[in-house]
Amino acid sequence: MFLVKYNVFLNLYDTLLLVITYEIILRSSSLGCFMCILNGFNNQKPRGMTYSDIKLKIIYFSRLIALISIYFFISSDYGQSSLSAGNIAITGYNQHSHDLNNNNTQKNGQFSFLLLVDIVTGTEIKFTDRGWRGSSFVSGSNNDEGILTWISTENMTGGTEIVITIDHSSPSGIPSATQGNVTNTNNFKLKEKKGDQILAYQGSSSLPTFLFAVNWHDKWSGGNKKEETEVPTGLTESINALRIDNEKAHAQYNCSIVQTASLILAAIANTGNWTLATHAGSASSNGNWFTLGNCNFSLSETTIWNGSSWNSSTPNSTKNAIISGNYDTSTYGSFTAKSLTVSLGNLLEINDNTCLEIENDISVLGTLKLTSKGSIVQNNSIATVTGNGSMQAYKTTAPMNNYYEYTYWSSPVSLETIGGGLAESQPGRRYSFSAADFVDSTMETNNNNETVPGQDFIDDDGNDWVHVSGSTIMTAGVGYASMHSSENFSGSNSQYEYIFEGYFNNGTIPVAISRNDIELNDVNWNLIGNPYPSAIDVDLFFAQNTFIAENTTVISYDPSNGNNHYSTGIDAVIFGSISTNDTNNTNNNGYEDFTNTSNTTEVIRGSSYDLSVKINTDGNYTSHTFVWIDWNRDGDFSDTGETFDLGEDTNISNQLTSSSPISIQVPISAVIGTTRMRISSKYNGNPSSTETGFDGEVEDYSIIIKGTGSLDQVIYLWSQNTPPSSDNNGNEGSNFSTSDYAVINVSGETAGGDGVIPDRYIPTLQGFFVSYNNNASYTSSSGDVAHTSILFTNSMRVCNQNNQFFRTSSEKDKLWINLTTDNGVFNQVLVSYLEGATDNDDGMSFDAPKNTATDAAALLYTTMKDDSSKKYVIQGKALESINENEIIRIGYKTIIDIPTTYTLSIEKFEGAFLNNNPIYIKDKILNEVHNLKENSFNFTSDAGEFNERFEIVFKEDALSIDTAISKDSSLLIIDHLNGEVQFKYQGNHVMKNIEIIDLLGRKLYNFKPVTNNEKFRLFNLTNTLYIARVTLDNNAVITKKSIKK
Repeated sequence: MFLVKYNVFLNLYDTLLLVITYEIILRSSSLGCFMCILNGFNNQKPRGMTYSDIKLKIIYFSRLIALISIYFFISSDYGQSSLSAGNIAITGYNQHSHDLNNNNTQKNGQFSFLLLVDIVTGTEIKFTDRGWRGSSFVSGSNNDEGILTWISTENMTGGTEIVITIDHSSPSGIPSATQGNVTNTNNFKLKEKKGDQILAYQGSSSLPTFLFAVNWHDKWSGGNKKEETEVPTGLTESINALRIDNEKAHAQYNCSIVQTASLILAAIANTGNWTLATHAGSASSNGNWFTLGNCNFSLSETTIWNGSSWNSSTPNSTKNAIISGNYDTSTYGSFTAKSLTVSLGNLLEINDNTCLEIENDISVLGTLKLTSKGSIVQNNSIATVTGNGSMQAYKTTAPMNNYYEYTYWSSPVSLETIGGGLAESQPGRRYSFSAADFVDSTMETNNNNETVPGQDFIDDDGNDWVHVSGSTIMTAGVGYASMHSSENFSGSNSQYEYIFEGYFNNGTIPVAISRNDIELNDVNWNLIGNPYPSAIDVDLFFAQNTFIAENTTVISYDPSNGNNHYSTGIDAVIFGSISTNDTNNTNNNGYEDFTNTSNTTEVIRGSSYDLSVKINTDGNYTSHTFVWIDWNRDGDFSDTGETFDLGEDTNISNQLTSSSPISIQVPISAVIGTTRMRISSKYNGNPSSTETGFDGEVEDYSIIIKGTGSLDQVIYLWSQNTPPSSDNNGNEGSNFSTSDYAVINVSGETAGGDGVIPDRYIPTLQGFFVSYNNNASYTSSSGDVAHTSILFTNSMRVCNQNNQFFRTSSEKDKLWINLTTDNGVFNQVLVSYLEGATDNDDGMSFDAPKNTATDAAALLYTTMKDDSSKKYVIQGKALESINENEIIRIGYKTIIDIPTTYTLSIEKFEGAFLNNNPIYIKDKILNEVHNLKENSFNFTSDAGEFNERFEIVFKEDALSIDTAISKDSSLLIIDHLNGEVQFKYQGNHVMKNIEIIDLLGRKLYNFKPVTNNEKFRLFNLTNTLYIARVTLDNNAVITKKSIKK
């Protein structure tokens, strides 16, 4: 419809107005006068205009007039909400010149109305005190009947109540509104002693669409008195047309119903729900006017559960839910509601793998029970959780093999005590963790209190774990550790139920963390926990709390500049600590570079800042002002969210642009470091970020983007499976193995002692360790200890991801490798190829270390090329490194000194390359390559640390020259009866070294042959298979198996 109208009028005006404007030129005494017309008669010289420019101006001028006409033609159809009868309701009035004491001193009139539907900006509603006579309004007399026109200045939701006051201290009656703008035509005045009316409508006075009416004359009538009115067309008495008793000068709806639009409208239409007063003061309101607009309406519908069904359909995000009968989600299903009320005497049970999502408040008068894997999410961070009923969160532990296995906890409710939430635990084995006291400067070698410099993940003086009493109130977001009661332990693989009771936590929760900087090479552990009655998303937790080092790469930008021919330009900029003022120049500078000056500012990711710009349009001309900020530091301003329009302005000097100040939010994903902000103001058009030579000015500034995070992007979850041992280093006689932690970081996830790979969600009641980065800032300090806080927020909360207690699909290539033994060892490592990682150590966010200082029975880890001193449980590698030539270095450490079969196997793999290529384990001792996709690889080993034996490779010829030589007959091994073994090489090179290795990988002999035909005695071998590894003078290696008889 709009396009049809536009084209019709455009063709008409292009034809008609071109004729008119050319006629103006012909009749003008000079071209300059016509140009004065086009330039607003400001007597300024046109800026270098040619006759072609004049022609274009004529066309633009013509079309401008056309568009103005189009606007007036279609303004009644567009840009506002079209309402119908009952979409608003009048909720009260105070008549002019009468207060409740009848002293006639009041000079204002007032009424209030309620929106029962949402409306958009620009919606217009008219109110008149003229009577309706079936097809037209009655004209008022004595200039005291008129029309108020109210226009919304923003999008408004149903339930908003607006109060309009008319100040009659001025004869014309000056109106004002609590929201929106209002004007008065012909002196709208609620004055008549015999009664009056307020009729609300949209459209014109000749063709109105009535919305609501209230009449306080003695009846609905069509007489000639101005205080009389018929029921307006389209309205129905007692539904959307209300008659108040005769001459009630003040009236107010009593707020008896404030929820659900249909119920509110019905209640307002019932005069029994109104408080009334005549000008004689027959009702009292403490001697004052009625206070209008205070009902706090909410249009959300409400549905009630009666024990078997909802009385008004299933609840949703705009409908309140009331539980007035028992409800369990395993039977009746999960649901979403605007608010939740559990009535007295009723039970709402949120069962495993189900979820309630509540937009706002929760009120519990009965019982709200959350089972171990159920979830409840509140979206509004300032919503309340109230009620004198019972709220309980249940959690079933992971299977335990022994009572002494610890669990890390966190409370999802407020005011719960250690003795209450952890009632099933051993009272003497309940602990909190003191990060401020953790210092790891030395490591033990055999749990014998003899130490060497280094780190073993263990506090040097053993004061980091602090016993907590049963009366201690569990702090939201803080982690605690406890051991189950030995008396109540029922045997291997048993599970136990714990119950936490209190108000469910909601909203933003800060948690204090600390870092002891006496030692800078240790990990700054802090034990925290999920504070909510739902799982949280690990990646959203990382996004909020991760420390990111400043990117110092120098970025270059394409130039942009204006010219300095005119004064069109930028006068002042205010943004954060940037404050410039440049009003002294007659002409602008075209370009100013503030990037290396003190006019810079720091901004924090996720925070908002006001930007104000003042400009000069150089007289009665129009300028457009834009701002760009390179949030991702890629050297341009073309990305989404990097452009800001500060408005179009005419004839201003050193004044704010029409859109100043504009609020700019720093994206949470903005790259940390110094970036560029560019401001451009251009005459007669929108500037681009790289435009040059235009009439206007460009200014560049440096913006320093800071992060709020303090943590490394890594989480350690306790997943105990290994019994305590006197061989494990620690502060006790017997200690647990630190290799039992499951780990999550950017690169991926690895299983802990129980063999379960964690997903990227932290379940309810779960405590976990994080690491405070050494380079992160702090908010306070005490001696060598730094303190700050991390944040949990509602945005991290998720439904139905609460299945683990201690999977994410990915386009990255990820490989999980397990090491197991026939006597119960389990270890796992992950190698992940992903964007942002390199093949070097990128910190704990990508490369999570494996603690090998512990004397666990056997450990598996990965190492890096040319550096086997660092060992990893998760190793992130560059995305481009995954190809058929890639080598993953696998190391292991074992203290097992009895015959043991070790097994290397693939737990799982992800990604296109790993799905489409074989995965081989290369044993450099046995000189074998084995396809792990086909089956696992078994081997034997002596005790020790082996960093060079195994590699993961992706092509079968990875043994290179070794295999090629060993397959020929150039090396003969002859076992003689006298016990000697002859090694005879018949090739073109010289034997340089002969190593004899048993199948456990132990090197038994190392001979230095003089010739290519030598005999040696192997006294330590009898009837045994062994490996001979011969190195030639060209460094080629021949490996052959043989049997010593």
